[in-house]
Amino acid sequence: MGGALAEYKCYRATGPIKLDGKLDEPSWRLADETGCFVLYSGEADEQKSTNARMVWDDRFLYVAFECKDTDIYATCTERNDPLYSQDVVELFVENKASTEGHYFEYEFSPTAVLFDLYLTAPFKGDKTFSSKNLAAGAQIVGTLNDPSDKDTGYTVEVAIPFEDIYQKAGARPGNGEPMRLNLYRIDYSTPKELGKPGDNARFLTWSPTTKINFHMPQRFGTVTFIEKPVGTVEAPAR
Repeated sequence: MGGALAEYKCYRATGPIKLDGKLDEPSWRLADETGCFVLYSGEADEQKSTNARMVWDDRFLYVAFECKDTDIYATCTERNDPLYSQDVVELFVENKASTEGHYFEYEFSPTAVLFDLYLTAPFKGDKTFSSKNLAAGAQIVGTLNDPSDKDTGYTVEVAIPFEDIYQKAGARPGNGEPMRLNLYRIDYSTPKELGKPGDNARFLTWSPTTKINFHMPQRFGTVTFIEKPVGTVEAPAR
């Protein structure tokens, strides 16, 4: 039930990625888009508001989220503030070292504030976990926390350390290796009282979850890592 799970081929970055939200590196220009995120139900988002791209190197999986947004809301400033109650993009990824379905939750605000959590089961988190090398950068086009005008949107670039995912320093994917993960966005409108949870939540996903619930590892999509540089044109299968 819920339709096909999402799939993506992730190629190597052609050079360094600067996490500033500008997406001006050649790697981002050459990377395929995931395609527009859908509503949690699998229905198309008529606003076509969210897209992502992915590349990797020996240390990180890089994800660029591009979000159209006419009302950007983000007042959180400290790591592990409740980012999920305001505009946010998220990445959930399996723990490759686990045989019990454990996974990581990473969240990023439009101002690049970080949230990270290790989960041993849906909604059962280990709050002692803190990623050492998780990083993000962002760029906003508009006026933050001001619903009186129309914003354009925001971009967030993130670096997810493979040492988290594999629970081992120096580990990285092999050529052709699959990894289960999902990408999400929650879009809110700015409430009357700043700092409160946002209004009019819209829940968007890369691989549809079928419910308003991002904690569904069985609905994670698959990213396949390719050793070739991004932009490589592969010969069609015969």
